[in-house]
This record gives sequence, structure tokens and C-alpha cells, in this order.
Amino acid sequence: MNREKHLAPGGSTWLHTKTEARSRHGMVCARHPLAAAAGCQILRQGGNAVDAAAAASFANGVVQPFANSLGGGGLLVMSGFGDQPRYIDYRYEAPSNSTPDMFTVRSQTLQDPMGWRGVANRENEVGYRAVGVPGSAAGLVAAVEQFGSLALSDVMAPAIELAASGFETDWLGALMQGIHLDELCRFPATAHSMLRDGRFPYRPATVNPADVQRQPLLAETMRGIAEAGASFFYAGGLAQQMSADIMGHGGILDAADLAAYRPRQGTARRTPYRRFEILGADNVSVAPFLFGVLARLDLAGRDPLDPRRIHLIVEAIKRCRTIERRHLGDTLFMDGTWPQLCTPERMDEIADSISPDRASPLTDLDEAGVAGGYPGKQPVEGTTHICATDADGNVVSLTETVLSSYGSRVVTAGGVLLNNAMFAFSPHPGKPNSIAPGKRPLSNMTPIIVSDRSGGPFLCLGATGGQRISTAVAQILSLVVDAGYGIQDAISTPRFDVSVDDVILDSRMPRHVVTDLERRGHSIVLRSEEFTTLHFANACGILRSSDGEYTSGVNPLSMTAAAAY
Repeated sequence: MNREKHLAPGGSTWLHTKTEARSRHGMVCARHPLAAAAGCQILRQGGNAVDAAAAASFANGVVQPFANSLGGGGLLVMSGFGDQPRYIDYRYEAPSNSTPDMFTVRSQTLQDPMGWRGVANRENEVGYRAVGVPGSAAGLVAAVEQFGSLALSDVMAPAIELAASGFETDWLGALMQGIHLDELCRFPATAHSMLRDGRFPYRPATVNPADVQRQPLLAETMRGIAEAGASFFYAGGLAQQMSADIMGHGGILDAADLAAYRPRQGTARRTPYRRFEILGADNVSVAPFLFGVLARLDLAGRDPLDPRRIHLIVEAIKRCRTIERRHLGDTLFMDGTWPQLCTPERMDEIADSISPDRASPLTDLDEAGVAGGYPGKQPVEGTTHICATDADGNVVSLTETVLSSYGSRVVTAGGVLLNNAMFAFSPHPGKPNSIAPGKRPLSNMTPIIVSDRSGGPFLCLGATGGQRISTAVAQILSLVVDAGYGIQDAISTPRFDVSVDDVILDSRMPRHVVTDLERRGHSIVLRSEEFTTLHFANACGILRSSDGEYTSGVNPLSMTAAAAY
């Protein structure tokens, strides 16, 4: 057994939890308390779940720019708005000037958080060439204008106030500024926007009050969007300024790319799971396939920390991740192979291939040998997840990201922090997830809504954390449905994740679990989850009881919070 550090049995450890929020009217969960409060404020003003989720996302982009921004992209799944559940895919995409071989690959070692083999100078991750066409402004505005009940200006008002008047620095914001200080200082506009005096992290409250952070340029940009809609961002003066800045520093995103961007919308994908249906975005990630495989395994009625149960889920994850890397990319650019593979028969085959007693080494799996990388071992902390419900039973699950922390680290015209979407593509030509103009990269985002047999909402769930997202969502889903856990207990329960050849276990797992999994052939790594780590994803969710009461679940070791009325 490998260990991240010495974890002495019987030693002191964290015992940390959070209380549940409860309401029959409406609720918002977000990764920052001010974002959750912004969404709840909109519910109190008569907004619906879409309005609340969008307000929370706009606000979170102000108070946690390392996680999401107007310059990012996302996925939104909604239930209750019309006859069918829907999704809006407003992820980032490759600019028209991009090419499959635009990055020089020099190293054969895994270097970046997505696991792709080393790109020279990290050009696909940091700087202007890493920027893809952003979708957040277009997606959030489209959601509010098509499905919201309030004016866009009302929905954006809390975020505009936070940017203009400022907010008190919290410990996580100061920590993230400090961790990424060298990269933020590389770009003068970024340093001016994100750092105290353009040089130092803002200080959280200690003995003295916290520093107040203000972003006046971003406030003006948001006012423009609130008044004129998404066209303010994607056409006209701001778009020209952003394009000139990016192209002038060696990037490839131009004004025509911004003007051409459109969110994709459709009917949500339905995946049966026990007596429920899982609603999610279609053909974006391997998550629906994973849920389908798990539904075929014997997970019900077992203790959540039963080693055999963990073993089965681990083996399912290994197989699904390997298939994803080999076959999945933007389906608009593919030959139809993935939809043909994502069938009930294939799910049966994968489930049947799992031994109940022995681990299958990656090299033994029929989809092994995936060229172009495999999931990296670093967590990506550039994402937010929001759950929102309202008094009419409408539900929204929204995941939004700038990819890695602070995205490209570039702040451009209008105070907009830009994504680094290009590092989510494989830098190797000829792969399903290779770069192509207008293409959207493979995604880890897994916003889901679980409905009961009557079609009513049962659970809203999602997470942040890069490759760890889908595995966290799958585990929490199983704890609620298969083990009967409440949502807060399910999110607080120790989790596991699967890296290339290792099973990563929360160090709170009992010793017999470690021993049993090793006996089955798994290589185990213990990781201690603390306030500054993200080994197992940062999840949040809302559970609806049979009598209509909403209950929250949030990560007890993060700033993620629930607000209700």
C-alpha cells in the first residue's frame, strides 16, 4: 500500500460537518455562501429555479474567479420547464484558426492536469493560445431569457453589486491567489484585477477585518450584458477589444469566433437507474454510460463501505474511463461510433466483465492502450456547481468552469477572465478529442437531476474537481438510491477515486477496507482530505422528500453552502 504521508492509526483527525438546510419553497446550493445567497435572493423576488441558478453563477464568477467567469462555459440541466427535461450546452469551443497540431508536444511524461503528454511551454494551459471561445455569457443569458421569470437585469443585479461595491476576502480566495501568484503576476491586467495592489493576495479576516475586493471593469461589463443581452459580450466594441488583445499576444480567438458562438440545446438524456431516471446532457461525457453500468451491478443493501461494493464501482469506473478516452469527443465531429457504443447491450457486456473478487489490470481491459494520455493525478479546481429548486418543483443542475484554476490566467478587456479550453483537447491529431475549429472538448462536468417514476424531481446533484467529478456523482447517487442515505450524509461519507493504476481512498476509510481491496488486487493510495485539498471532488445536492420538502447536502470541508427560504 502506498501512502501520501504517514497516517498514524489513533492519531488526531478532522471531525467536521455541516447542518442541512430545509425548505418547502426553494433552495440554492453553490460553492460560495455569497453565490448561494444571491440565488436565494432571486427566489424571494419571485424568480424561478433558472433565475436563481443563473444569479448564483454570475455571483460566483465574481467572488471565486478561479472557478468560473463570463469567459468560461458550462452545462445546465433543467426539469419542470415544459413537457420534457432539457439541457443547455454552453461549453467553450476551439476557435476557427485552431488546428489539430497547433501545439508542440515534446515530453512523453504526463505533465498537465488532464493527463495529456507534455505540451511545450504549457501553451495549451497558460496564456493567450490556451483560450477557447467562451460560452458562459451566452448560455446563462439564453437560460434566463427563454426559461426565467424575471428580467435579466434583476437576475444579474446581485453579481453586479458584488463586483462594484466589493466583497470581503475569504480564506479560500486568499489561498488560491497565493498558490497561483506567480502565474497571475505574468499578466499585468490579471494582476491588476485579481491581486491587492497588483502584486499581493488579498487578506482574509484574522485579527483585522478582511480586505475588500472590487472589480469595477467587470461590473461595467455585466451592466452592459444586463441591459443589452449577450450581444454586448459577443458583438460590438467589447468583442473587438477582447479579440485585439488576444490576437495581439499570440492567441487565435478573433471577433468572428465570438460573433458566431451559439449554445446548443436539446432534450435531456434519460438513463434508468433502479426505480428512477437520471436526467443529464446528451453525449458530453461518459457519465450516463457509467450510471448505466452501475445500475447493472449488485450495490443495493450493502454497507456503503463494504469493500466488495467499492471494488465493483472501481472496476466499472476503470472500464468506462478507458472507453471514454478511446472513443468519446464532440459527437458533432464524429462518425457516430460513440452513440453506437453507448447501448444497453454494451452496458451489459461491461458489467458482466467485472469479476466480483479480482481487479482487472488496465492492460487486461479490452479498451486499453489509449493513446494521447490518461487522467492526470492533479485535481482541477476551476469549476463551480449550483443546484436550484423553486416552490413550483422546478429544478436546475448547473456546472460551469474556466477549466483549470483561473483558466488561462488571462484577464482581458472588460475585466473578463478567460478560459483555457484548449488544454481539454488532446494535443495529438487523429483522436476523437483532437482539436478542430468549432469543436467542443471532452468534458468532466456531470450536472444531473434524478426523477421518480411520476417524473417529479427527487435529487439534484453535481460536483467540481476535474476527472473526479463523475466518480463522485456516481458514488453519492448510489449512496442515496442504493443505501437510503440523506444527501448530506451521502456527500460527507468518505469516498474513493481511480487514477491510472491506483485506487485513491479517503484516509478515513476503515483499515479492513484497505486490506480487502489490496487482497482483490488493487493498488491503494491513502489521501487525507482537508480544507486545502480536493482529492475526491467538491459536491453539492438537493434532495426532495415525498412530501415536497427540500434538504441540502454540501461538502463539509469547503465553502460550499446552501441558502433557503
